[in-house]
This record gives sequence, structure tokens and C-alpha cells, in this order.
Amino acid sequence: MSKYITTYFYHDIDDIGASYGNIFLPLKQRNLVYWQTVYTLFFTSIVKNRHEKIKYALFTNVSSFPLRNEIESLGVVIFDDLKLVHRNTKEWATVKFFFDVVTYIENSSYFKDDDSIVMLDTDCIGLNSSAKLFTHLEKMDQPAVYFTGYALSAHHELHGLSIRALEKVFEHVFLRKIFIRNTIGGEFFAFNKNKNLKDFRRYYENLLEAQTKDTITTEEQILSIINGDMKFLYIDFSIYRIWTAYRNYDVCNDINKFTFLHLPSEKTNGLASLFKQLIKKQPLNFTSDALDKVIYQHIPINNPIKLYAMKILNDIKIKIYDLFQKR
Repeated sequence: MSKYITTYFYHDIDDIGASYGNIFLPLKQRNLVYWQTVYTLFFTSIVKNRHEKIKYALFTNVSSFPLRNEIESLGVVIFDDLKLVHRNTKEWATVKFFFDVVTYIENSSYFKDDDSIVMLDTDCIGLNSSAKLFTHLEKMDQPAVYFTGYALSAHHELHGLSIRALEKVFEHVFLRKIFIRNTIGGEFFAFNKNKNLKDFRRYYENLLEAQTKDTITTEEQILSIINGDMKFLYIDFSIYRIWTAYRNYDVCNDINKFTFLHLPSEKTNGLASLFKQLIKKQPLNFTSDALDKVIYQHIPINNPIKLYAMKILNDIKIKIYDLFQKR
């Protein structure tokens, strides 16, 4: 049995109008930003797990992309022949690639039965060793996910659809009722390759092929629907999603307990700055404590006041830059 930390990225070749909520750049620049986060995720995870027998894998749809050599030099195995089966138009166009990755793993002879796999969004970093996380995961039957909140009413919306609308999608496909109580994030999905993964696959394949498939735009909606019936598990120290934009800011006090951090507001800021430092180094040059110092220098999550001030200053710089560009 092997343990894997993985991520995935669908690289758009042409600009066909896809948009994403936390990054507003032309296609080529946007793709580069994501590839930089891929490198940073693997680099930080490797340092934090230096003494663990953990493997690393990347899933994508292109064989030629920025930083491929650098990512492979970290010891990451790259699977570059995946297809995006269910594409949306415009917003969140490629997020259902998540399910193509799960299908690929389930079909692949490379990944063996009972292998444990952690799938992460690219804009995450490793903050602590994953040993404890994998110990918990190995004992679990159901996949583990990140719960992002509670559905307090049927009118609660998740990416533009009400909870009741999501429940109706399930009822239409499976001809039975569910009640959605939790919303699920797509940044963390951990599982063992076993019978329960096959069960999960049957759920999402039915939902993705149903007549209602086009009303569902994100993997988070599908995961939240499935959780209403299958009931995923939650590992409380697995990951935490931190919003660090000064208008949407929620850095918690116990941040250091988590294995991974998801930093969606930092793709073009702190993570980009961190990447510029790590690309000059090798993981073997860092202890875990030394890496923490570099992380906190560029993303001072251990100092919320400093981080908040940095967000305001960065926003001012962007507005000044935009003003001069328009002249």
C-alpha cells in the first residue's frame, strides 16, 4: 500500500471565455500562476514529509507546460493524458476535471487497491507532516472531505443554486429524497482505492450524465449532493481554507494545527512571492522550521495584523497600477 499527495490542473490551450473567481488575468498569465502554485504545493509538502514514505503525483491534460522539468525534479510523477469530459462555459469552466482525476485513479493499474490518496487544489501548501493524516485515512472506509459550512435553510445558496434545488437534482436522478445539511469544499478529497471509491464513482457518474447535469456547475455542488446520501468523513486537522483578501478575511488563531492550508486569495500575491523564493532552492536545503520562516515571511499567517495590512497595501498598489495603465 502506498500513500500519495496529489494535485491536478486542467491547462486551457485557447482562451474560450472561462473565468475564475479569484484570479483575473489573461489566459497565459493565469495558467502560469497555477503552475507556480503546483510547484509550491509539492515543494512544501516534500519538506514537511521528509521522513515519511509518501509519493507525489500530478494530473493534467497537456504534456508541455511551464515548470514541468522543475516539478519532475521534485520527484513528482506526472500523468498528462487526462481528458475533461464535462466542461462548463464561462465561470468555473474546468472544475469538473476533479471527477476525471478520480476516474483516472480508479481505472489506473499504477494506483493499487488500498492505496491512500490525498487530492488537493493547487493553491494549497503543506504546513505540517501528513503522517497523522494518512494514519487516520488508512482506517477509514468512506472518503474524507472538507466541510465548508452548514446549510441553515433550503434557501441557502451554493454557487448560485439553492440547497433545495440541489436536493431536487438528487431526487430526479436517484428517485429518493435527501436532506443536505453540510456544504463541501473541493480543495481536499482523501480516499483509499477500494469498494467505497467505486460507490462514490457511481454517484457522480449518474449526476454528470443526468438531464440536469448542466444546472450543476461545480464539483462542490456535486460533492455536497452526494454527501446528503453517502456521508463523507471529516478529519478536523486535515485542511483549512483561509480567506486573506482584506474584504474577506478570516485567519483563525489555531491555524498551526492543520496539515494543509488552502489560500485562494494568495495565488497572485503570497503564493507567487513564496514561489519565487522556493524555485531557487532544493527541498533538501530546508528543515521544516526553516521553511516556516520563509512561508511566514511571504504569507504572515502567524501574524494576522501584519497580513491584513499587507492585503490593504497590495490592493492600493493594484489600483495605482490600473490607474496608470488606463492613462
